[in-house]
Amino acid sequence: MRTLTMPKSTGRQSAEKIHADLLAGADFAEKAREHSIDSFSEDGGLRGEITQGSDALRKDLIDVAFSLKAGEIRLVDDQGFYYIIKVDSSQPGKPGAADDFEAPGVR
Repeated sequence: MRTLTMPKSTGRQSAEKIHADLLAGADFAEKAREHSIDSFSEDGGLRGEITQGSDALRKDLIDVAFSLKAGEIRLVDDQGFYYIIKVDSSQPGKPGAADDFEAPGVR
């Protein structure tokens, strides 16, 4: 899983532009290095595998990640920040999966 985090002071229009660029095929890692303020930006936003119940990210953001299919990208407006979340892959069949999602972890 990858994330790109921007403060709301960045502006909704800027966040939507970056999201649109990513949907059009821009490199997520490059955009994260350029625009993200979180500690994962140097690694292109890569957070690695996230599991249901993990404390690596707030529950509401983990829920968004688990609602996405591999390759999907979503812009989330939440608690003073804009988050762009991308699920790189999922690992079906492991315990702990969300009821409507076969994988317990997203990458």
